Amino acid sequence: MRQLVVPFIILGACVTGCADPQAGSTTDQQTLKSKGFRDDIFKVVSVFPQNMWQSYDAAGTADPEGFKFIVYLLSVGTKRGALADGFLHVQMYYMEPLPNGSKLRRLVRKWSYHTSEIPKRAYSKMTGYSYQPSLRWDEQGPGEFYGEEVEIVVQFESAKGNVIQGQTKLLRVPSRRR
Repeated sequence: MRQLVVPFIILGACVTGCADPQAGSTTDQQTLKSKGFRDDIFKVVSVFPQNMWQSYDAAGTADPEGFKFIVYLLSVGTKRGALADGFLHVQMYYMEPLPNGSKLRRLVRKWSYHTSEIPKRAYSKMTGYSYQPSLRWDEQGPGEFYGEEVEIVVQFESAKGNVIQGQTKLLRVPSRRR
């Protein structure tokens, strides 16, 4: 699979009918459907590749300042990944170890983007369409958690307001490389 490393850009895939996702007029829905957008999403599947951790800083250090991954919004009608009108919400939680051996789940960063702002991956007959978010954290972000476990939660919120949550993923932020 070809991996794209690009910042968030607004793509032209949703030029008309997306300005107000709450509008819901028949014309808007017909325009979206004619462009391949589906409104029957039932599942969110996220894939986190081995090279997901990304360095975005100008200094060129190898320490990650964010990550990228692949999201499939599965359609009832096609049983494959589909393009959809709505928002992708991603939360990152720090799994703070406690003295008793348990872990405290603490929200450290959240992102929300309209699907038109997220790079799309090419259609495949086997998997359908997918999105490839590339998420950065600021200097106050999870950098203090190098080498620690974080939990990633991905949700899709449709234009109608339906929220579908994908499976939670526990990952380890790479250690500092300096």
